Order: sequence, then C-alpha cells, then structure tokens
Amino acid sequence: MRTMPSSSPGPVTLQKYGAALGRSAPTLWRYRRKGWLRTINIAGRPYVLPADALEFERRAAGGEFAQEPHGAARGTRSHTSSAALTK
Repeated sequence: MRTMPSSSPGPVTLQKYGAALGRSAPTLWRYRRKGWLRTINIAGRPYVLPADALEFERRAAGGEFAQEPHGAARGTRSHTSSAALTK
C-alpha cells in the first residue's frame, strides 16, 4: 500500500503525508518522537522523503510497531458479580 502522494517525487509535507495516512498531527508527532517516522526540516517545516515513507509503511505492515493492549482492553479480568465476591 503506497500512501505517498504520487504527484510529488520529492519531499512532501508531514501534514499532507498524515492526511494520506488518515492520521492526526499528534499521532504523527508521536511517530516522529519514537523514531518510527523519519522527517527532514526544510525552512522550519517537517517533510517526509518518499524513501522514508516507504520504509515506515513497510515496517508498519510487518507489525513492527504492534503493541499489546493496555488496561481494560486486555480482557484478563474475570467478570464476577459483586454478589459472588461477598460470599
């Protein structure tokens, strides 16, 4: 799956790349902070190179960034009624 805008062979703004991915600006910031998505700075704006976009998408498709669910999403708690706990 290629999400880089096909009309631009060079760098694309992080904002446009995020729109192509369907991700919000804070999510992209987290990806950059974790080192998952590499960007370059041109005149104070973050850009994504096509090679870096393809690398990110390849790693994501391979499940490299997958994490175990946290909190209630884990489903490890038993569902016991409060009446059963008092006996």
